[in-house]
Amino acid sequence: MSDPAAPRPATPRPRLTAPPAALAKGLEFDHVIVVEPADIVAAEPRGPNRLYVVLTRAAARLDVVHSGPLPDAPRSRQAPQ
Repeated sequence: MSDPAAPRPATPRPRLTAPPAALAKGLEFDHVIVVEPADIVAAEPRGPNRLYVVLTRAAARLDVVHSGPLPDAPRSRQAPQ
């Protein structure tokens, strides 16, 4: 039987976190891997905004993995003349 008062080995923190795009807002990661960005855009009406959030979470490295075409780049908004 183990001694409940014996020190326990420290549980290492996970080296990999895979949150869904909807939970990425406000977080920052050293390395971000975005898989199928077109699927993120197509998943909801504000998909382009969600993709922007996901793409801007990387502090040091961003990798994009896709097999389908990438979504179109967002157009900048022009101030009315």
